[in-house]
Amino acid sequence: MQQFFYRIKQKITGSINAKFLVMFLVLLIIPLIMLTQIFIVRLHSVLKAKEQASIDEKIQFAGSEFDRIFSDMDRITTSLILDYHVTDILNDPALVPSYEWFTGYKSMNSLLSLLTTNSGHTFQITVISADNRLYRSGALHNAMLTTDAPIFTHVSEGNGQPVIFNRALENFDETEVITFGR
Repeated sequence: MQQFFYRIKQKITGSINAKFLVMFLVLLIIPLIMLTQIFIVRLHSVLKAKEQASIDEKIQFAGSEFDRIFSDMDRITTSLILDYHVTDILNDPALVPSYEWFTGYKSMNSLLSLLTTNSGHTFQITVISADNRLYRSGALHNAMLTTDAPIFTHVSEGNGQPVIFNRALENFDETEVITFGR
């Protein structure tokens, strides 16, 4: 190994071409490679920072959209809870085939339709009275829901506070539906 380095040293010190080659490597190629590496590392860090900023911005936008959607849902449920007309219909002991029941049913369904059309998103609203009467606006997922259903028990455990859950994750059914209940 020492002989190899000795021969290289002799060639470099003896030949002018070898000296030019070494000087070319030392003065031009090596600094160019170092500058390229520095540029690449800097470019990589800048691109990484920009990508992180873009991802953070998208996450913030998605979070604000979720907050807006959930605040719309909360507004709708609060308006239903505070509406005396809704409370009267839900507490009305009118029998199902009577005219009073029918007018209350139509009134409640039109109110639910109005609430869903005034929002920016498509909501499916279901209201259940204490005697298992079902009022809904496009809520096909809740068609067979009764007050003794586990989903209703889960919502009622919130004691009037909003309860948000995914039905499939909570094992209520196979449908991937986000439910907001109060």
